[in-house]
Amino acid sequence: MFSSDADSSISGVDQLEGDQYTVDARDENTKGGFGLAYLFRDTERRKFTVTGGIKGGFSPDFYVAARYRYLQPLAERTAMRVSPTLYWKSDEGFGISTLLDLELTSDPDTLWRLSLFGDYGEDTDGLEWRSQASWQRRLDPKSAIAVRAGVKGETEPKQLLKEGWFSFRYRRNFFRPWLFYELEPGLSWHEKEDYDTEPTFGARLEVQFYK
Repeated sequence: MFSSDADSSISGVDQLEGDQYTVDARDENTKGGFGLAYLFRDTERRKFTVTGGIKGGFSPDFYVAARYRYLQPLAERTAMRVSPTLYWKSDEGFGISTLLDLELTSDPDTLWRLSLFGDYGEDTDGLEWRSQASWQRRLDPKSAIAVRAGVKGETEPKQLLKEGWFSFRYRRNFFRPWLFYELEPGLSWHEKEDYDTEPTFGARLEVQFYK
């Protein structure tokens, strides 16, 4: 597997819906990476994966991560998914993170999701956390929309809200069954910009090599 932001992939924050394509241009330490993943267990409710690889450029760092994912239905249309991750990075040491998703399917084409994420490691500033709410709707067999809003922060050296965001995404399959594009305008409020409102826009092309 390949990642444009290896650190988010290792810690598991890339599992947070809407963040798996996001690379913060303000972060000068963002590094790409690649590795090998081995799936030990894959059932309807449980999934256990171990990954290992390298990240960075000409002086790469190494990493190993173990992730367990458990899905628990709460009601006919509601479910909870917990995804803890234990990882080690040669440049930062050990860390542990957990992602909690609460999902409600109001109808066959609509999904509501609340996501809570926490990451603590030897090199983090206390607990780094994120919270995001999203609404996703399938319009037809080839297109869908999503709205998401979230915040992220850290607990040390002081309680700090680092960023808030809001976005609207349009996704469509076109030309071939394995080809998709996405358009995502939005707004961001970042601590580095004194929380001034910043317009954002993402345009993505996705190729699926297998289903």
